[in-house]
Amino acid sequence: MSQIFVKRFTGFLEDHKPEEALRLFTTESNKVIEDSVSEIVSITATYLTESNLQSEQELFECCKNVLNVIAKKCNPMETVLEFLEQIECLNNDIKFCAILEPLGICMMKMQDKSKAIEWCINTIKSYIEDLTSLHDADSDRIVNVYRRIILFLEPLVQEVFLGKNLELMLKKICNLPYGSSSDLVEISDEVITVLNLLRFLFIRDKHNETGIWNITDMLENDYLNPLREGIDLCRAHWKVKIKDLEQQKKNYNKIHDYSFRHLWTSRALLSDQSENDNNKKKEPQQFIHEETDEEYEKNIKTKILCASLKFVPEMGWSKQAISAGAESIGYPGVIHGLFPNGGAALVLHFYSMSNHKLNQMLEKETLAIETDPSNPRKMPEQQIHDAIETRLRMVIPYKKTWSQALAIMTLPPNVPTALANLLTLIDDICYYAGDRSVDINWYTRRMILATIYKATELYMLQDTSEDHKKTWLFLDRRIKDALHVYAMLSSSAKSSPDETLSYVTEMATSVFVTARNIVGLSWNR
Repeated sequence: MSQIFVKRFTGFLEDHKPEEALRLFTTESNKVIEDSVSEIVSITATYLTESNLQSEQELFECCKNVLNVIAKKCNPMETVLEFLEQIECLNNDIKFCAILEPLGICMMKMQDKSKAIEWCINTIKSYIEDLTSLHDADSDRIVNVYRRIILFLEPLVQEVFLGKNLELMLKKICNLPYGSSSDLVEISDEVITVLNLLRFLFIRDKHNETGIWNITDMLENDYLNPLREGIDLCRAHWKVKIKDLEQQKKNYNKIHDYSFRHLWTSRALLSDQSENDNNKKKEPQQFIHEETDEEYEKNIKTKILCASLKFVPEMGWSKQAISAGAESIGYPGVIHGLFPNGGAALVLHFYSMSNHKLNQMLEKETLAIETDPSNPRKMPEQQIHDAIETRLRMVIPYKKTWSQALAIMTLPPNVPTALANLLTLIDDICYYAGDRSVDINWYTRRMILATIYKATELYMLQDTSEDHKKTWLFLDRRIKDALHVYAMLSSSAKSSPDETLSYVTEMATSVFVTARNIVGLSWNR
């Protein structure tokens, strides 16, 4: 039935019989129209051209009316998608403006417009971005397009920004999550945006057309008063903090001056002092190394970052985790302002701390072997395997959020530090595994090992085996591959440095491709 309907409708349009086409359409049942809406919209849209607007105005108006009938009779969500599809694949202002009217009818029929509004805005935005200023007779072309877009959006704006809907919207956005105790530094952008919106509404709507003046008491009690209290608390906190820092600086300057003078007056007496006197003399010298403001701030940052790590599994590598860590050791949550890089500071701290911890473990193992030769010495490849496994096990408690950490460290400002941390880790592992060479192989071994480490790290993120056994097997295979490559390099004495580097690069690329395929990553992401 629907195919017959589409065929008859198409025939009327081709024969330039707009009245018969519109009559057929208005008298047909809704079910038949709904079943054929995709074909009808596509066919009708082809007649919305500038030539038809000029020479076949009745046909053009008929097609516009057909689209309006479809918008009124058919499922609004499905119809919106059909209209948007027509807009996406055209560069025709006439058709674009004609489709906006039935699109608006569909939008007003919907109860939940959230998704549809997002689709419409994105499609219209894409169309606007592709507009070019053509050198034609119509100098107001772009202005006309924008005017039609404004007319399309006006009913939606009125629906949202008037009466009860405006009140509901303001209740959602005029909200402090923890009242006057909220972290105003963290949500400062949101607060400024909300205040600008309220300022605009109160200044422009003097006649209460939006109903904004009816909810002034609610805004005052639920938002503005708690916000004022929060600002007062924040100001008081930082006044005390600044006063404490100034006092600490004064105390330090006094101690530093005394220590400096004492150092010069006692230098000639140091060689004649008894052990007891020497101990006493060491005390003022210690004051020379009293914490500066920078050292004091650095120590506080370290304490906060260490305390924040336990909140990472739940809150991720974020400012929220830093705030929670600060509060857990007695500092206010707003102190996360000390970390302008946000979660990146937390990731870098974890990198550095873990590398230092591994370095101490490797150093301890090496000293144990040197002091007692009877202790069994591991093969270099086994030592490398154990070192990488030990380092990766430090990531396991944060595995759930580690992909976020990796994403943060790929941001351009963080890449140099992340690379430095990786190279430091690899160099430590190679050093304690017995690599003291200074030839070209020094670089190749570290390049290969860095590749193996990152590939195994990616593999571990998707490994669900018990105790990550598959990860350690993957690591073992990659090390064996590296040994094979190194053996080939060693046996090829005639290989130039460029050939060697090229071979290593190919091997590193193959390892990363393997890891990428395992975890389902794409180079385009």
